[in-house]
Amino acid sequence: MSMTENNIFEQIKKVNEHSQEYWSARDLMPLLGYSRKVVNSL
Repeated sequence: MSMTENNIFEQIKKVNEHSQEYWSARDLMPLLGYSRKVVNSL
């Protein structure tokens, strides 16, 4: 993974009340190449 890709994932990372990191599927989908139509159908 390149430094730029790592930065993007860090930017969309969320942290819960137990300090556990997680990522939203909706936030990840565009980064993984899924179209907006797929995102809107969820």
